[in-house]
Amino acid sequence: MEMPIFRLKGQFPAEIRRAGHAKETIVSSKVKMNMIHEAFFTIFAFIVAALDIGILLYAHQSQSLSIGEVVALITLIDNAYTPIAIFNVIYVQYKLNKTAWMRFRDILDLEEDPQLTEGAAFQGLSREIRVENLCFSYEGKEVLKGISLTLKKGEKAAFVGESGSGKSTLAKVLAGLLKYQQGGVFLDSSPLEGLSLETLYEKLSFLSQEAPVFDGTLRENLVFGKEVPDARIKEALEQVQLLPLLSSLPEGPETRVGEKGACLSGGERQRLALARLWFEEPEIVILDEATSAMDNLTEAVAMKNAMERLSHATVVAIAHRLQTIKDFDRIFVFRAGKLIACGTFEELLEKSRYFLALYEKEKSPSKKELE
Repeated sequence: MEMPIFRLKGQFPAEIRRAGHAKETIVSSKVKMNMIHEAFFTIFAFIVAALDIGILLYAHQSQSLSIGEVVALITLIDNAYTPIAIFNVIYVQYKLNKTAWMRFRDILDLEEDPQLTEGAAFQGLSREIRVENLCFSYEGKEVLKGISLTLKKGEKAAFVGESGSGKSTLAKVLAGLLKYQQGGVFLDSSPLEGLSLETLYEKLSFLSQEAPVFDGTLRENLVFGKEVPDARIKEALEQVQLLPLLSSLPEGPETRVGEKGACLSGGERQRLALARLWFEEPEIVILDEATSAMDNLTEAVAMKNAMERLSHATVVAIAHRLQTIKDFDRIFVFRAGKLIACGTFEELLEKSRYFLALYEKEKSPSKKELE
């Protein structure tokens, strides 16, 4: 999930450059270290060999070549072999490092999505997001089957359904992370495939269930290089119930959180990702089960504060728990890749047996089958 986040935050080129520089530095340092390490033994072996030659020359000039001197000659030959063997080890290690570097360069040189920079600039959403007869297939399997819907500017909408129903796939399509095969997605009158994604991502935020957290400080994970005072960081963390975490960190916001947020729990990582919204001004926000690892009480408070923060934004939420979307403007119900119902929470409880079954299943987890 890290690469999509870099794209959405406009950090993709910079992170690729950093990764390339880091790998080049690692390879160069490793080769240099090995060269120095092995060169010491090589030079030492040649010094020993030179001493042996000196002893032989001395013995020859003194015209006293004994059996012991013959043994010394054999030892010299053995010592002459050692530097060659060491050089061979260095050469092999160099080739291995070079191979690894070339493979890494192949990854860096992969063709980028041309839509990142090409296409019309996204000027902002003025009316609606419209999906028309959208179809998407993956490895020969139909995931989305003729989806059509409209999201009004500023609307708070939720996608619900069982696992595999297509709701997360549609969210990724709306974010430009997946390319659909049929139908269309329009932001006002502009087709999504005709827009520059870089300009879209300036006004769109995408939060996933994985909640990528990077090996940096808490501050770096929140603001992505922006100059932000500590007071604003504290305020954002308070909104997502992370003030106790901040208080427990030895260096406050400058504390490193470990690779992939190893120092944080799953719920803390998700709340940290949610807090990033307080340092952005998105017009479109997509939450793909972004609160799934939070407990019910924390999720309720964090989502309430987030919706207040995003009062003017168009929000699409993939619901992990139906209770969190009870107050959303509309809920779209998906089943087996199809949109089967739409309405408010109360309307769906009355008119959709499937939605009612989802709701009853959430209240009674032991219930295994949906009617």
